[in-house]
Amino acid sequence: MIIYRKMRTTDFDDVKEMCRDIWDGADYLPQLFHQWLEAPGFFMAAVDQEANKVIGTGKFSILSDGTGWLEGLRVHEDYRGIRISNKITDSLLELAKQTLAEGKIEKIAYSTHTTSSKSIHLMEERGFKLKQSYITVFKAFDDLDKGLKIEAFDVREWQPEYEEFKELHYIKRRNNLLPLAFVFQKPTLELYHSIKEDKGFMEINGVKGIYKYKGEPNFLVVDESLEAIETFAKYYGLKHKGIINFPPLTTVLQEDKRLVEALQKNGYTVWCDWNTDYLYYEYEA
Repeated sequence: MIIYRKMRTTDFDDVKEMCRDIWDGADYLPQLFHQWLEAPGFFMAAVDQEANKVIGTGKFSILSDGTGWLEGLRVHEDYRGIRISNKITDSLLELAKQTLAEGKIEKIAYSTHTTSSKSIHLMEERGFKLKQSYITVFKAFDDLDKGLKIEAFDVREWQPEYEEFKELHYIKRRNNLLPLAFVFQKPTLELYHSIKEDKGFMEINGVKGIYKYKGEPNFLVVDESLEAIETFAKYYGLKHKGIINFPPLTTVLQEDKRLVEALQKNGYTVWCDWNTDYLYYEYEA
């Protein structure tokens, strides 16, 4: 029998084992497990009582901008096809809708990759509508300049004031949402302090951007140019090469055709033939 309950500290080993082969071992969920236990919202476990182990997860989070965020949907490979993901999604969505009705959040949303077709179908069936989409781009480790040295980069923390952060043109172009590591949220003071605490505001060779490690390295550059992307991609590529499997990821707007063409000509790789693949959905009742 499968039961659904709140996640416990003692469930960590089960979750870690379940996520071992997801995204070639780069699943961020074990990294965030203990943080999610304490975070606002509800961290759900699907448990096979007979086997006494967690075989599915899901998280309803409350972001600092008042978004009810659905994330962390996982089902153990041995238990797929028996609608466990449907049960987790329906339970968390009902909780989110109740929280919305109580005025504790302003909207419900989630983000995914276009290759997660089952997740997309699941959410679209339940009233989620696509609001934003981007192209994920990266420079493969093998495509980095062979003679490039980490010493060639002047790296320091960027220290913007909150007013500068929330007025960034980069964010304005994205309907006042900051998309980073598959989470979309408004530039609140809490988010600003969180990025500062994580030392995420970075300046590399004079180029300003934001960096976050979540299963794989993610970055964005304030100046949306080839030169700026190259700077961050090369530095973090060198920093992580030989240590992790995934090169640093960033996203670009499909309508920035000159930038897209420049990235194509300069050895950048995509997963979906230069079509949008990084998707943001909002729930519409």
